[in-house]
Amino acid sequence: VYDVTRDSTGTLWIATWGGLCSYDPHASPSNQFRRYNNDKQKVARLYSVHKLKNQNLLWVSGDDGCYVFDISRKQWTDWPNAKTAEGIGRQTVRDFYEDAQGNIWLGTERNGVVYYDPRSGNIISTPVVAPGTRSVVRSLRADGDGFLRVGADNGWLKLDKQSHKIV
Repeated sequence: VYDVTRDSTGTLWIATWGGLCSYDPHASPSNQFRRYNNDKQKVARLYSVHKLKNQNLLWVSGDDGCYVFDISRKQWTDWPNAKTAEGIGRQTVRDFYEDAQGNIWLGTERNGVVYYDPRSGNIISTPVVAPGTRSVVRSLRADGDGFLRVGADNGWLKLDKQSHKIV
């Protein structure tokens, strides 16, 4: 188990090395645990799962990219457009953070911190190391002062959410 989130019904959604699983404490014992693989069998070796605040969707990420799971329909779904599929769907995300405005920040394995504004479709990538080097972003946390704290292989960094720069 790499990550766990809870939806509004109390179901736990679990990112595992074997794929997306759920635990529904209200279901009968034989139906409490479930596994959800997509038709391409690529949703395995998962690192992170995030329940969107105002939608009944999960964003799930692992070695093969980032995917969307519709909780209500219990099925994998497509990204809303080609730009989002290209900019986010190809990322390996280690941590998600959704701010109060509904913007989503992704701590990635290869591309630093990726910012996504779902209203405009704007995607901005902020490197966390010098060009040509690599640092995996493993955690993202708001610090209460308008900054995002970034836990990466190269340290504990401070990202200005307005300028999208490490300060």
